[in-house]
Amino acid sequence: MKKLSEMNVGEKGIVKHISPSIRPVVSAMGLRLNETISIASIQPMGGPFVVSAKNANISIARAHAKNIDVEVIC
Repeated sequence: MKKLSEMNVGEKGIVKHISPSIRPVVSAMGLRLNETISIASIQPMGGPFVVSAKNANISIARAHAKNIDVEVIC
């Protein structure tokens, strides 16, 4: 299990936990529990993580990525 913020480009995983304090925000963007995701890119200079989920790219702030646990699958 890793934090989303610890993942590398190309890694895939399943979202296992989202901190309750950010759950409404990331759910509104389309990221939900037990969803399979992959890291499409990590923007430089403290920028967001770009996550692919259900054929959509979602930008997740680094501060939010630290509060999302992912089970890495490859």
